[in-house]
Amino acid sequence: MRIIIINYEYPPLGGGAATATYYIARELVRLGDETVVITSHFKNLPRHETQDGVRIIRLPVWRRRIDRCSVPEMVTFMISSCFIAVPLVKKLKADAMLVFFGIPCGHVGLLAKWLYGTPYTVSLRGGDVPGSMERQLAFYHSLAKPLTKLIWKKARFVVANSEGLLVLAKRTMPELPFQLIPNGVDTEWFTPSERKTRSRIQILFAGRLNVEKDLPTLIRATGLLVKSGREIEVEIVGDGPERERLVSLVKQMGLLNVVNFRGWLDRTMMRSIYSEADVFVLPSIDEGMPNVVLEAMASGMPVVATRIRGNVDLVEDGVNGFLFEPGDVNALKSLLEKVLDEKLRRRMGEKSRKKAEQYSWRSTTEQYREILLRC
Repeated sequence: MRIIIINYEYPPLGGGAATATYYIARELVRLGDETVVITSHFKNLPRHETQDGVRIIRLPVWRRRIDRCSVPEMVTFMISSCFIAVPLVKKLKADAMLVFFGIPCGHVGLLAKWLYGTPYTVSLRGGDVPGSMERQLAFYHSLAKPLTKLIWKKARFVVANSEGLLVLAKRTMPELPFQLIPNGVDTEWFTPSERKTRSRIQILFAGRLNVEKDLPTLIRATGLLVKSGREIEVEIVGDGPERERLVSLVKQMGLLNVVNFRGWLDRTMMRSIYSEADVFVLPSIDEGMPNVVLEAMASGMPVVATRIRGNVDLVEDGVNGFLFEPGDVNALKSLLEKVLDEKLRRRMGEKSRKKAEQYSWRSTTEQYREILLRC
């Protein structure tokens, strides 16, 4: 097939959905399909290039940061893609399109189908589904809901990456037969390491620093652990609008020698960070299916995460980690005390790795390819 993938973010831009796009595109090429990714341009990145057999076309947009994108910046991708991406679908004679996010990318599939009859599949990622990330996106979801529903309705398939996200999507359009295809993880790149026994246990968080990640809960639980005499250090990897507030909270609690803000790191650096940490924590109140949890699991770590959609698909409570209710500082503190036990961490880390091995990008891509063939 000749497949066009649309995502406003593609490595080195973006987060989990960009990572998924990279691996799916690469695996489609390995399976014999001609694959073109249309994405956003940023600074000195080439407008056109080929990586691992994937042809990449970057559109002119307004974007200030490599790791995240504001709603107005997404709108510039929507405008640019109308004039450039849509005509490319005809020029490239695509057999099918895979569109990441209903908005800000789904309109490309919708217009191409109307104009040229090209079928498209939408891959829902979390923030594009009405009802998710309500603190940040409730207004935008209500504003865009008619377009969202039209994009979903006209798609050949609509895919969710977790059971919880599928249930949430059905609240908007219960009549649609949504598909479930989970994220994958590169188990050859992210691998377990022989972690050294040390007095200070290293706790890791990675992700965008926004309100949905609820990092104050982790910081406050850290404060309780330090007060009880526990020797720990916390690595926070990522950047976002909440960074200044989080740094202020750390200063206020006197944890500057315990909590370290590492900023945004590339994939190579993340591999090293995962191999050094002892336990991964994700205190989010909202997720799709977090790639960072899969990467931590593949790296042989126990995961302590909130009992929300996405997380519950990956973390088996008491087996490869622990689950707690969002915002429960005392529960998180108690669970982190449990994983200070080295034998428990090792046992759970082994279970994490085994579970991660069930989520290969080849398997994920083959499931997408099957529905693209049906398109």
